[in-house]
Amino acid sequence: MHATTPVNVKQLKSELMNHPDKHFVDYLCNGLQYGFDTMVKYDNIKTMECRNNLSARSQKDTVADLINKELLNGFVYGPFEKLPFDDYRVSPLGVAEGKYSFKKRLILDLSAPHNDTNVSINDLIDLLVEHLLPSLDAQIADILTPLRKNVEIMSDKLTKSEAKCEELEWKNDDLEQYTRRQSIRIAEPGEIDRSHRVGPPRSNDSKQKPREIIVRPSDFPTAFQQHLPINNKPSKPDDNKTGKRPSSYAKAVKTNKQSSESPSVPIPSQTYQSTILEETSVKSSSASNEPTLESGDT
Repeated sequence: MHATTPVNVKQLKSELMNHPDKHFVDYLCNGLQYGFDTMVKYDNIKTMECRNNLSARSQKDTVADLINKELLNGFVYGPFEKLPFDDYRVSPLGVAEGKYSFKKRLILDLSAPHNDTNVSINDLIDLLVEHLLPSLDAQIADILTPLRKNVEIMSDKLTKSEAKCEELEWKNDDLEQYTRRQSIRIAEPGEIDRSHRVGPPRSNDSKQKPREIIVRPSDFPTAFQQHLPINNKPSKPDDNKTGKRPSSYAKAVKTNKQSSESPSVPIPSQTYQSTILEETSVKSSSASNEPTLESGDT
C-alpha cells in the first residue's frame, strides 16, 4: 500500500540529493511515499470509536461530500467490509472553515477523548516527536533561505540590467542625433559603390584633423562628369597609337598635386578627376592640342 501525496517525491529526492542530512531526506521521501510512522508506543490499546464533533454532526452533507472527495483523490481508504486491524481507534471528525476563504475542510481530532480515562492518540505519541515538527520546519527553512537569497540577488541584477539598458538607449539616441549633426547630405551622385579613408587611423586626440574619405559612386564616371569644367580638347595622335596614357593624364596629376596643397578638400576627389580626364582625352577625336584642367575644379 502506497500513500498518496500531491508532492512529486522523485523530483523532491533529486532536489535534495546534495543535502547534508541523508537520514532526514530518506525519512521525508519514504514518509511521503509509504506513509509516516505515527510513533505510537503503547501495548494493548483499547479499541474505541469516538463520536464526531458537533461541527460534523450538524453538517452531515458537507462531511459526506468532503469524504467522497478525499476518497476520489486517494487520501483515505474505505469503507471496509471487515475491520482492517484488530485494535484500532476511531478519532472524531470535525469541520473547519477558512478565516478568509470560508472554505470548509475536514479535521481529525487526535486529542479525543477529552477528560477521559482512556488516553488519546496524541497522548500515545512519544515526547521526542514534539521536536520532530520544529526540526522539519527548520530543515525546510534551511532549504528555502538560500533560494530566497538567490531570488533577491537575481532580482537586484535584473533591476540593474534594466536601468543599464535604459541608460544605453538614451546614450545611443544621443549618439545617433550627434552623428546626424556631423553628417552631410549629398543630392548627387547615386549609390555609393565603395569608400575608404586616407592616411593612418585617427588617435584619441580630438584636435587631430579627421582623415579624408575617397568615395566611388556606382554610376562612375557619369556621376561627376557633368560637374567638372573640362576643356575637351583632342590629345596628341602619338598617345593613342602607342597605347601610352595621354599627356593630359600627367597634367591632371600635376594639377591635382598642386591643388592638394590647398587646405580645402576637393570634391570630387583627385582620383576621380584624373580618371575622368583620361577617359575624356581618349574619346576625343582631334589630336591637335592637349586637354587642360581649368581652375575651380573642386
